[in-house]
Amino acid sequence: KLFASYPGERLSDNEYAICGALTGGAVSFVEGPVDLFKSKMQAQIIRERVYGEKPQYRNVFDCAGQIMRTYGIRGAYQALPAVVLRNVPAFSTYFTTVEVMR
Repeated sequence: KLFASYPGERLSDNEYAICGALTGGAVSFVEGPVDLFKSKMQAQIIRERVYGEKPQYRNVFDCAGQIMRTYGIRGAYQALPAVVLRNVPAFSTYFTTVEVMR
């Protein structure tokens, strides 16, 4: 543990909040691209059903591949700031609440 002096030591509420915030930031780097690909697929389904548009992607892997080929790695992370702004406070609050309520 980064904050504990010895195994089994209980962290302070602020330390749990910091751990949650760090976790939220780290998770964002995986969740950001996954959310983007999922959103693109969902929007495609709506456009197909409402407007009769031909699907742009065959599946989520095709979606990821097309985005990466067109925009590079930055394309997959275009939503990262929004995901970080959502996850950091959410994870911080969650970690703290769970530990306080124990």
